[in-house]
Amino acid sequence: MIRIGASIIALGMICSFPATAAEYYEYSPHADVMACDTTIEVPTLGLRKADGTYPTRTVHDCRPYGKSTPSSKPMPFINRQTRERFVQNSAGTLSLQCGEYGCALQNDVTGYTKGALIGKGSAGNYLIENGWYLDFDTEGNTVAYRNDVGPNQGQVPFGTPRPRPADYGKESCYDAKIASAQEGDAEIAISFDMMNEMRSDCGLPTEE
Repeated sequence: MIRIGASIIALGMICSFPATAAEYYEYSPHADVMACDTTIEVPTLGLRKADGTYPTRTVHDCRPYGKSTPSSKPMPFINRQTRERFVQNSAGTLSLQCGEYGCALQNDVTGYTKGALIGKGSAGNYLIENGWYLDFDTEGNTVAYRNDVGPNQGQVPFGTPRPRPADYGKESCYDAKIASAQEGDAEIAISFDMMNEMRSDCGLPTEE
């Protein structure tokens, strides 16, 4: 039986920090990166005002499903002592407060130490979905990334343009992309739309 408590840790918190140059990644908004533009007012419990109401604080909601985020979510964990991996329900939302040293977890969540740093961002309060973390995009805005993508995985920040190939604007660039797509199977079919996407990536005019 696996003891629940300090002996386990959410696998999403085990992040790699490669020393090599960041690689390009094609992000899909809402699927693996989420802006924190939406704000909501959240009651600050324990500080009731004279009229009986609670004061509120502004919180940036960085969850893809917002208020529809499930209250619980199955998450992968690892036992620190046995290294056994397993899945267990944990909170669906993480409440973070970002400051000078990073974004600290504010709520009690299975698999996390309260106060654990889960990314970085501009000062303020944030809500993210469990399995995500905070970091910046290329404009310096705070955004949420899914744990398996983004700067923590050695990828360039969201908003970074696709790098141009060395032979940009040349047919050799397009030929190389076709060869790469058919590597291992020269008979593989390449759709017309995909061919035009390759031509566009190489700075070549698309075909009608």
